[in-house]
Parts: sequence; C-alpha cells; structure tokens
Amino acid sequence: MKFILIYFLVFLPFFSRSQDFYLGARSAGLAHASTTIGDSHSIFNNPGSLGIVEKETVSSGYSTLFEVEGWNSVFASINKKIANGFAGIGIFKFGDQLMNTSFVSLGFGHKLGIGSLGASIVYQQMIIEGYGKSSFIRIDFGGVVKFSNQIKISGGIKNLSQSKISKKTEEYFPTLVFIGLCYSPVESMMLIGQLDNTLDFKENIKVSLEYKLAPLILRIGVQSQPVLVTTGLGIEIKRFDVDFAYQSNNTLGSSQTVNISYHYLQ
Repeated sequence: MKFILIYFLVFLPFFSRSQDFYLGARSAGLAHASTTIGDSHSIFNNPGSLGIVEKETVSSGYSTLFEVEGWNSVFASINKKIANGFAGIGIFKFGDQLMNTSFVSLGFGHKLGIGSLGASIVYQQMIIEGYGKSSFIRIDFGGVVKFSNQIKISGGIKNLSQSKISKKTEEYFPTLVFIGLCYSPVESMMLIGQLDNTLDFKENIKVSLEYKLAPLILRIGVQSQPVLVTTGLGIEIKRFDVDFAYQSNNTLGSSQTVNISYHYLQ
C-alpha cells in the first residue's frame, strides 16, 4: 500500500518534472531553498549561482527517497574556474530497472558586478519498463544579485526551452520559475526563503536556516509541496566538506542524502 501511495503521489509528479528536484545534502537540509547559494551543486540547483562559487570542487553523493527499495539516486559534479566565472558539469541518476531518470548537465555562470548570470544545457532520459524510453534536451537559466553582505536574491527558469518529454504525445516537460531571498544577519547565519512555481502544480514555499559553528554547520527547513520538515549537518575538514540531510513527511516517510566534496584548488 505504501508503494502504491508513493507511486501516485510522489514518483509520477517527480518523474515528469524532475527539473525542480534540487540536489545535494546541503540543499536537502535547507528544504531545497538553495538557489541563492554558490557551492558544489550550483550546476543542479541554479546555474546562475555558479558565478558566485568561490572554490573549485569535485563532489559526489547518494540519496534515498521515502525508504522505498530501488528509489535511490546518485549524483556527481565538478566546478572549474574559467575567466570571471565558473563552469560546472553534473550527472544524476534516479531509480532502478523498472523506472528511472538520468541526466547530464553542462553550465557556466558569469559574475557581473553585484550579480551573476548563468545557464545550463541538460540532456535528460526517462525510462519506464513496459512504456518505453524518452530523451530530450532542455535549458535552465538563472541569476543571483548580491545587494550587500547581508542580502542576496535569486531568480530563474528551469526548462526555459519548454522542451517536450515525448514528441508522440506532445507532452511538455513542465517549466518551473523560482525566486529566492537570503538574509545573513551575521556571517555565520543564513535565513532563506524561496518560492517555486509551475503551471501544473501548487506553489512550493520553502523556509530554512543555516548556522555555522565551525567546524560544524547546522541546517533546518520546511517546504509546503509536499510538506517536508528537513534537518541537516555539515562538517568542514581541511579541503573536505561532508554533508548529511534528513527529510520527513508524516504519510510518506523519510529520505536521507549524504555527499562529500573536495576543494582541489583554493
């Protein structure tokens, strides 16, 4: 019964609009309110934030979804400084032989004064056993503006290209619009709010907090669609960052994400 419930309420929406599935344990611990943050997973979350990344990083991670066997994901990324910005490459795979989706993303973010603009091109593939395979290319675009050391805002569109999942059915991959606000009253704290919106689903409101108590980083957040309460823990060890996140829903259960990042140049 739990499998059937998750299949209809979670997997099908996720499978058809996985462009708004943000990646990384830091993002997960913050209820995926991560579009104002420049880090090792900017290539996935907001290509515009690549321009404010500070370190060249290679990262990999693993995630489970609501404790369902086979509903696991693996992902990896690398950031490289190029001119006045950063380039990023990311790969992702979710699911098993029965149902899965995967993509490869290539993007670049360029810093312009107080702002950063970026875009990524994504080749995505979806497979459902017995129903066939679909592949397509989409484009994501975003930006971040830093008004001061305390305030940043982000905005962007995922699937700006309005790509189709299938040419046979003429079904479009949903387009998502996001806007985020980050307020840092002190250097060690971030308060983040974010709104995600698509035409086919209700708005997803996210609120989160990150507090750094070196070498530990504590995170907590909540989102509205579906309702999730999230917590996260990070630790910085020289050139390594290790992050873990736990997300829970009263009906669907819990999800966990872990990743490790290495700053190969500083």
